[in-house]
Amino acid sequence: MSGLAVRNDELVVTNNLVDVSQLAVPEFADEQVQAMALIPMHARGRVVGILSVMHHQAYEFADEEVTVLRAIADQVGVALDNARLYESTKEQSSRLEALLDSSGDAIIATDNYGRINLLNSTAEQLFDLREDDIIGLPLRSAPLHPRLRSGLRRAMAEDDDSCNTTFEVTLEDGRFLSAIVSRVYAHQDPESDRTPEGWVM
Repeated sequence: MSGLAVRNDELVVTNNLVDVSQLAVPEFADEQVQAMALIPMHARGRVVGILSVMHHQAYEFADEEVTVLRAIADQVGVALDNARLYESTKEQSSRLEALLDSSGDAIIATDNYGRINLLNSTAEQLFDLREDDIIGLPLRSAPLHPRLRSGLRRAMAEDDDSCNTTFEVTLEDGRFLSAIVSRVYAHQDPESDRTPEGWVM
């Protein structure tokens, strides 16, 4: 019955399982389930599960009850899908954090308004920064070397965002820094409208 509900994306109601022996399974007989409704749960335009409502006696599901069950099923479907997305995002975030922290390059990222929202451990060590002190600060206020900060801001102000912008900075102590600035988009498909998300430097 569940397979039928998923395959056809439709409500399956059986008011008397005793008379539908081909749909009954031993577990239902043991539990003395006599009637059931199987409602597809939807999220993002697809079936993500089945909400099952069972009764221990032969039962006629009223139209009003079916309407309520459909609404509940879709709410549960969206909640389950959101939970899966959250777990997937958390897992990807953890993987990205591990990759960033294992990089030998200093990495700083900002949102589209220029506020710093990420820096890796290499950046913390190289620029003597603490993540807790800098996250949320506008790049223009970040305690970076003025030449580096100025170069980053100039690169971010350029109109041509089709490729990376690179520049070099020589500090007073002789250290030489090479920077790459890239705009990050919400959609990477070049055929679609891409929404700027921020910058990675």
